[in-house]
Parts: sequence; structure tokens; C-alpha cells
Amino acid sequence: MSDSTETREPPPGKLVDIGGYQLHINCTGKGSPTVILDAGLGGDSRSWHEVQPEIAEFAQVCSYDRAGLGWSDPGPKPRTSQQIVKELHRLLAKADIQSPYVLVGHSFGGYNVRLYASQHPDEVVGLVLVDANHHDQEKHMSLDPVKAREANRNAEGVRIPEDFFESANQVRRAAPLPDIPLVVLAAARDRSEWWMELQKDLPNIVPTKGRYILAEESGHGIPHDQPELVIEAIRQVVEDARHCG
Repeated sequence: MSDSTETREPPPGKLVDIGGYQLHINCTGKGSPTVILDAGLGGDSRSWHEVQPEIAEFAQVCSYDRAGLGWSDPGPKPRTSQQIVKELHRLLAKADIQSPYVLVGHSFGGYNVRLYASQHPDEVVGLVLVDANHHDQEKHMSLDPVKAREANRNAEGVRIPEDFFESANQVRRAAPLPDIPLVVLAAARDRSEWWMELQKDLPNIVPTKGRYILAEESGHGIPHDQPELVIEAIRQVVEDARHCG
């Protein structure tokens, strides 16, 4: 177990060896497509505790802990979205969680699910982005990018063992996404003007523009502030994927 989880409680799911280290995945419910939940920067499977039980009522749903977080072992560095996608792909295969998938990414998790869909388009039938990071947001950040990258490296292995800036570059360089259902959920509270503009741009990442929903009562933590909106967005995408299938 990683240092980020100082608890004696057993993992709610199972630990799966993906090649010399184990990742934790917790799957509940039944029904295709399977919904995969990817938490924000430094977050783990517990981030979805208000969402997962409701999704399990209409589909199989899996939350997991990226390497070095929650109940998962540390993994190879650097901790970029590319590395995370490789590990998730291996995890789903080893755990026998068969596609098709609807991928749900909160914040930094948005990079991961977008890159996964780009690299494995035959497996992914829908996306939900929950106040997700935009691939061009670095240019808007007040912190100097060089200093920001240095701060990211200094934080590695301490609290947030993930490389945000290189992950953004990987998403920018990725192949175009397939034409799949997409819902973008954006927080309305305590968000900058440039953040909101970038959120409004995210529906354009799929050929047939995705849906944009404003979470009026939420800050960045929509899965906690308004979990019902996340649940409904996932339901919409699952139903769209089933109809298209």
C-alpha cells in the first residue's frame, strides 16, 4: 500500500499484479458498457464514494487507485498520463474487465481518460469530463511554467506523485478522439474566467460536439458538491452508448 493511505482498513476492491507491482480496483454493479472512474490529481478511488453506488444501479462501474495512491503500490516514474494509460490498460486486462468502456475523468483524470480514448478508440464508447483540466491551460496559469514544473517534481512522491505538465503535452500531441458521446461538467463557483472559457472549449474535442453542463452549486469538487450531476451525466453517456451500439 502507498504511503498516501495511512489506514488499517482493507481495500474495498482487489489488488491486481500488473507486472511487479499491484494496483487496486473496485468494481460493482452489472451491465455494459463498464464505467471507469479516474480521480483528480493526488486523488484515489474514495473520491467517488458518493457516485459509484448510484452508477452500480444501471451499469458495472470500477474505481481504481493510480500507482502510488490509495491502496496501490508505487509505479515507474515519471508519473505521466502516458504511463497511467499503460497501467490502466494492463489493469483492466489483468482484472478481466472487458470493454466497451465509458471513461470518467475528474480534473487531472481528464487527461488520462482522453489519452486512453485516443490510444484505444476501439475500447471506448463514451467520455465524461468533470471540471477536467484543459490541454492548453498552462499558458493561462499565473505561476511561471518552469517554476511550476520544478514544484511538480519536488512534490513527486510526497503528496502528488504525478506529472501534470508533461501529461498536458501528451494530450496535446495525441491522435484525435473518435466520434463518441461526451459530456463536459464544469464548476461554476470559484473558477477563473479563463478556466470557464477553456471548459466551454472542451466539448469540441470530439467531432460531433459534446454536451456542456454547468454545475451551478459546485466548486472544483463536483463529485462531492453535486454528485447527482455526475451520476446523471454518466447515465446519459451510458444510454447514448447503448443506443449507438
